[in-house]
Amino acid sequence: MFDTMLYDLAKDPKQQQPIEDRHIEANMVKEMVELMKENDAPEEQYRRLGLT
Repeated sequence: MFDTMLYDLAKDPKQQQPIEDRHIEANMVKEMVELMKENDAPEEQYRRLGLT
């Protein structure tokens, strides 16, 4: 799986310091999966993103 690329754009608009917080990352993954389900994302997309 790839590292995340999360940034706080309000505090770091140049995206120089990625957020390294497993709790925040897990919440973002959960939200992304929910949105993918709502939009009928194909199973291949989940696999490609390592979300199987």
